[in-house]
Amino acid sequence: MTFTLNPRIRAVLEAAYGLRVGRIRRVWAGTQTDNLRAELADDTSRFVKIYRTGGDLTYERQILDATMYLAQAGVPTTRLVRTTSGERMHVEADLAVSVWLWTDATSPAVLNVRQAAALGRATAGLHHVLDGLAAQRLPVSAERCRTTLPAQAQARCEHLLDLISARVFTDRTDHANIARLRQRITDLDHVGRLQDGLAPLRLRPAHGDLVTPNTLFAGDQLAAIIDLRLQHADRGRELGRMAFDPHTVAHRDDWQQISLAAVAAYLEAGGPATGDEVRNCARLALLHALLSTYGVEERYLAPRPARIQKSLDRYWADRHLFTRRLLQHLPQVEQQLTGLAAGMHSHGRAAITGAVR
Repeated sequence: MTFTLNPRIRAVLEAAYGLRVGRIRRVWAGTQTDNLRAELADDTSRFVKIYRTGGDLTYERQILDATMYLAQAGVPTTRLVRTTSGERMHVEADLAVSVWLWTDATSPAVLNVRQAAALGRATAGLHHVLDGLAAQRLPVSAERCRTTLPAQAQARCEHLLDLISARVFTDRTDHANIARLRQRITDLDHVGRLQDGLAPLRLRPAHGDLVTPNTLFAGDQLAAIIDLRLQHADRGRELGRMAFDPHTVAHRDDWQQISLAAVAAYLEAGGPATGDEVRNCARLALLHALLSTYGVEERYLAPRPARIQKSLDRYWADRHLFTRRLLQHLPQVEQQLTGLAAGMHSHGRAAITGAVR
């Protein structure tokens, strides 16, 4: 799969946005949009999103409105650039574009304690601001990690194994994926027990995809939370996916300290999660990963451009290590989370802060 730059992009940026564009480069990140960096004549840059969704862009416009709402409320996020006529998005024929101020920051390969704490604090603010959108009509997450049967996930894994076996030529990645998929089938035996231990579901407005690749850091400082996928969802799962980053869990020996620092900072900043959501957040992140074949599925069913697929391959490999580590250490992690939740209610912020020192 290759990417071809739409020849109208330059003309759109100049005519609809009044920009003097020099070089346009592909940004090899993101799976929902094709992303570009437009370098301008004044030595600044703009981030350009090209939407793949045809037809109705109502939800994408809702996302733009919500992102502006978050920015105005002080949540660190990127800043939308309107067209010269004041529109949030430029749409013509089969082309839909939004433009953003360029942020000189990157997504970290793994989180450290200071970055995790910064993200936890920002997530607390994000959730408080999103409470103001509770009455809006938003997509509702199916929260499949609570209801998917292990047999359904096993069937997907077996189908992928069949696809790999049918290949005429296989490489080291294919052979590693065979081992990971077989291990995943074994690990699915834990799903029923993990689901049975969950507190009842509570849906509230959430980012929808709050993971490390959707954050930008300048050193240890959080510059922006990006790629909002606004929906009514389980904030316990969102808290867990934010705090228990697969890359960090896979590659850092101190991953528990880092993950718990994110949760503790969230609570210290007054994050509105309930005690049950805090206690269940690691379990929900684990279930979400165990029941997903994201990354490996794209490789064999719908390959992405090579540089993006390489990133997806790495994500799938790290998520495999993540599930193995979190399965092994979940009792210890949940004991720590229970302590944080108890401190939130009975001992106040000082106890939460002390828990990660």
